[in-house]
Amino acid sequence: MLPALLLLFLTLLAPAVRAADPAGAAAAPTDAPFYLRDGDTVVFYGDSITLQQGYTRDIETYVLTRYPSWHVKFINSGWNGDLVSGGRGGTIETRIKRDILPYHPTVVTILLGMNDGGYTRFNRANYDAYCQGMTRLVDSVVKQIPGVRLTLLSPTFYDETPLYSHHIHGYNSVMERYKDFVKKLGGQRDIPAVDLNSPMADATRRGRLTDPRFSLVPDGVHPDDAGHLLMAAVILKAWHASLEGTEIILDPTNPTQETTPLPWPVPDRARAAFAVSPLPGALTAVQARVPDLPGDRYDLIVDNHRVGTATAQELATGVDLTHLAKMPQSRQADQVRDLVQRRLDVWRYLWNGGPNAVAHRSDAPTEAEDNALLALDHWLDTWRDQARDAAQPQTHTFALRPLPTRVDTAQRTSQRTLP
Repeated sequence: MLPALLLLFLTLLAPAVRAADPAGAAAAPTDAPFYLRDGDTVVFYGDSITLQQGYTRDIETYVLTRYPSWHVKFINSGWNGDLVSGGRGGTIETRIKRDILPYHPTVVTILLGMNDGGYTRFNRANYDAYCQGMTRLVDSVVKQIPGVRLTLLSPTFYDETPLYSHHIHGYNSVMERYKDFVKKLGGQRDIPAVDLNSPMADATRRGRLTDPRFSLVPDGVHPDDAGHLLMAAVILKAWHASLEGTEIILDPTNPTQETTPLPWPVPDRARAAFAVSPLPGALTAVQARVPDLPGDRYDLIVDNHRVGTATAQELATGVDLTHLAKMPQSRQADQVRDLVQRRLDVWRYLWNGGPNAVAHRSDAPTEAEDNALLALDHWLDTWRDQARDAAQPQTHTFALRPLPTRVDTAQRTSQRTLP
């Protein structure tokens, strides 16, 4: 007879586990090392799609949960309605001076273009202004921050079909032209250029195979949580994040405790991305596998709490633990995401969102304004430390509990009904 608890998780085989080692993260196991490094400061520069804080939050939480010993600072510099020439946050020169340079970033991403098309059919003047403005912006950032690692992001997918979209027929074809220029500019300057438009369009087409109303961009312009998760996954793939996931081999004969990595914390509303694109799953998966189990079905027990049930066949091929909400690692990862989101919300309100925001004015920034923004950012370092502390992997005890087979259950039911 099998014992009531079969303790497991003897070995952690996947390299992604090493990347989450609290003693010191290793580079992502790809042909090229992970783009980000310990000590980096990353500025996400863009318009309202960046200001939404979705893909920026998801990238930050990925780095926190995969590299918990690293100190990487992320700063969101998105502004509603921004263009390559600037906008309500000031001219492009003002934006660079106030919203990028003071932080001395080592990495900058630029996402602009959705507003530059003018929300109309292709217009040559708008296109030329975008090409010239992007070129000036890129050259200015590279010149003023020697050695900066710059990543260009193409305009995202414009969806003209949702109920609340602007219904501008053919506007995504305009964005595709802008995307092609971003790729061309990246090639000319030897700068990574990431296509966000095509993966979002492809995922939308897949979603509509089963739901004609499916959309990653409910208002046509701004991605929802699933759209932002997909954007983050595409960027992380371009940055050589590991796509191997984590595989944990279970041995039901030996008790063990293991320090396991946290999953990438995904908001519940973003899980639609898993159904239309394999990429988020490749980045977040933590597979548990055990071959040759004698029983039929098993409860998975973590720290004496049942977190899910799987068949022997499922365990033989691998069960994705990241979809089990009761896993303590999942709850811990959610705490990390919540801490990051709280800091981003405070930053947005005090930076340019509230009535008394420091950078609410569109004039040239003063020294006092720059100092106030830096003081605000330094004050939020405590929040960053809290998120990093929360991301440290913890040691847990894992177990399998065999469940009665259906035949056994039927037999006991029959016996109980006998007179």
